Amino acid sequence: MSTVTHDLVVKTGSYINREGEEKGRYLNVGKVLEGRDGGEFLLFSRTFNPAGVPNPDDSDVVLVSKFEVKERGGDKPKPTPAPDNEGKNGGPSDEIPF
Repeated sequence: MSTVTHDLVVKTGSYINREGEEKGRYLNVGKVLEGRDGGEFLLFSRTFNPAGVPNPDDSDVVLVSKFEVKERGGDKPKPTPAPDNEGKNGGPSDEIPF
């Protein structure tokens, strides 16, 4: 199974926040996957059009940044075990699970 290791991001513009600071506007355009054999693969969103990315220095390239994937909201939730629908004698239980 492949593992997502990085997000691929482009800067699409900027905006001014409430404090009057200029901030960048970014778009996640893909992911980097690490395969079973250790090789890396790039997956780009089918809707990503590099021609739409602003180009302030008039070059023919698009700058794509690579950021490590971080957990959002702390630790991953622990998987919950499946409910036991078996009765004491191995048959279906008459108990309603909700």
